[in-house]
Amino acid sequence: MNLTAVAKSIQPFIRKNSTLESIYREVCSNKALPFKDFLKPIDLIKVVFMAKKISNGEDPGDILTEFDNGVFLFSTVDFLDDNQTIPCETCFGEGNRECNTCGGTGETNCDDCDGTGEDEEGIPCDYCQGGGMSECIICDGSGVEDCDNCGGRGYEETDEYVPYTISYYVSYDETLKNKLTQKLLINDTEDPEFNFGETFLLAVDEVEPPDGDSGRIKNEFANTTHLLEINDEEASEDLVYGNNRIIPSGFYDDLDRFM
Repeated sequence: MNLTAVAKSIQPFIRKNSTLESIYREVCSNKALPFKDFLKPIDLIKVVFMAKKISNGEDPGDILTEFDNGVFLFSTVDFLDDNQTIPCETCFGEGNRECNTCGGTGETNCDDCDGTGEDEEGIPCDYCQGGGMSECIICDGSGVEDCDNCGGRGYEETDEYVPYTISYYVSYDETLKNKLTQKLLINDTEDPEFNFGETFLLAVDEVEPPDGDSGRIKNEFANTTHLLEINDEEASEDLVYGNNRIIPSGFYDDLDRFM
């Protein structure tokens, strides 16, 4: 399939001065653009860059040389604070539980008549009006009381559960690539600055590791940047398209592969 022709065909669907990321979202999500089902993910990425060139009135062929000689993938990983909260295991996040005193009914036997509804002389009890039941004084008639485990909050604090976000980019910015390479050599964990004219975000994934596993992952993975090459055909074949985005197969399921 002629990629230049494909890039030209999507021009009616993109606005003037559209960013690479907005063009990428349009290419992946617009049902009127069926070619994404026939192109390899790596070619879809090329189409995005070419469409931007055409939108700017530039020659889309220029991008192919730059792309083939220098395209790369990289990801940034950001961890949230250590002090996270998880739903209470006792009340399942509700913050309350069934009242132990009334069994959830909100009522208990009347104390004045012991639930008979009458006094010793057989006259209807003044307190419960002969019903034999009165409002539960523990739950005030609600039938529920604060969870003992979480104190009614519905959550527990933990330092074992640290969610993190992976942001995954594609670029052909050679200057950025050199900077990333140097950052990796010295273990520089600051997020990189880059030119959005030559770089765009492919996907973001929020990962929630199991309790007890966050510390290991954070120590090994760190808040850092990971450079993933796709210059060769074998690596580019690892890219997959699904759910309106392109990702490396297994990237989110097997972090050790990219550490």
